[in-house]
Amino acid sequence: MFRSHASPPRTGRLSALVIHPSAVFFSAAIFLVMPAKNALLSLLAAALHEAGHLAAALAAGMHCKKLTIYPFGADIRLAGLSSYRTDRLIALAGPLANLLFFFCFLSLCPFFSAANLVLAALNLLPIASLDGGSLLHALIAPVFGPDTARRTVQIFSAITLILIWCASIYLLLYHDGDPTLFLFCAGLFSALYLR
Repeated sequence: MFRSHASPPRTGRLSALVIHPSAVFFSAAIFLVMPAKNALLSLLAAALHEAGHLAAALAAGMHCKKLTIYPFGADIRLAGLSSYRTDRLIALAGPLANLLFFFCFLSLCPFFSAANLVLAALNLLPIASLDGGSLLHALIAPVFGPDTARRTVQIFSAITLILIWCASIYLLLYHDGDPTLFLFCAGLFSALYLR
């Protein structure tokens, strides 16, 4: 997840790195539900995703003031002037990094490759707390204004979450009771509406 909050540049240094307690809990839970190797590879895919955002921001001349790690991504506070074009590039950089690692590790490590593909696909969903929501906002705002873009992203977020949640309930009830997608939806809901 990429969320930039640009402000005038002050310094090129990261002033704060915050790991939200829920991120620690979520990371520990990953190790409980999957083998340690797969848990580490999943967390590595997430770290590479966020590194893609940071690399794009640095390439655009911006600086990271604060980085807060959450269970479903990071909140990146950037210093520097930003345009919608820059926001689009930074939003795409995380999923593109995952796609790069998907192709690079396709035959070497299928699980890591699959984790990167899933992470890229999920982050491109048009949900406000994900890269797809940031990208949609940055595409609509220059044409229709930021208020219309924000409302449009909220509508797309609600519709997408409802559809995914319905699919998760169906899978939960009719396919071995696997709660993964349902829990993912709950996490997205909390990230979107409770933050």
